Amino acid sequence: MIKIMGGRIDSEPFRLYMNLVIKGFLVARKYHEHIVNIVKLMFHSGLPCFLEKSIANLESRFVLNMSEIEAS
Repeated sequence: MIKIMGGRIDSEPFRLYMNLVIKGFLVARKYHEHIVNIVKLMFHSGLPCFLEKSIANLESRFVLNMSEIEAS
């Protein structure tokens, strides 16, 4: 990924990419309940990727106990 964005982590294209990823993550945090509910609906689908701990792991990835600055 870094190679196609300037070859260094301090290149302008890579910094732009990281900035957009962080902004997207912060927006997704605002909708965490909706995202988790969609996953909960799929929990009983029988797909092997949905384990007992899948929901808890997903919720923990939103790091809701942190501020936006800490999470970014």
